[in-house]
Amino acid sequence: MTSRDTILGRIRDASVLAPPMPVDIPREYRTGRVLPDDERYELFVDRLVDYKAHVHRSTVEELPATIARVLNERGVRRVGIPAGLDASWLSEFDGEIVVDSADVPAPDLEGLDGVVTASTVSCAETGTIFLDGNPDQAAGL
Repeated sequence: MTSRDTILGRIRDASVLAPPMPVDIPREYRTGRVLPDDERYELFVDRLVDYKAHVHRSTVEELPATIARVLNERGVRRVGIPAGLDASWLSEFDGEIVVDSADVPAPDLEGLDGVVTASTVSCAETGTIFLDGNPDQAAGL
């Protein structure tokens, strides 16, 4: 008998001794009320602050000024953005903007002071920000 036969025999024996799988797999996901937008937003901010992130609130109209202010306060002079990001987001930033593309050598990206990116979705409960590789997201920067 080979080692292969021994291992396969043990697998067969274990599958015979295992209890049968239930036909209906129980799904005991957390359910409950959906938080109103303002409560969900506050929960998300709370999680981000818990992770030591700095949160800056802004309306869509105030976004370019908010981004410029935050980057300037942090001394960012050279910022990278993904090729598909709405350029109006940085319309009030007076530093250098490097648009990520195949033409930008990796050493140039290493010299960035920061990155501005969009995200697909965020999870308030965990404080997770998801990037999925869309053109407006800097997953590679």
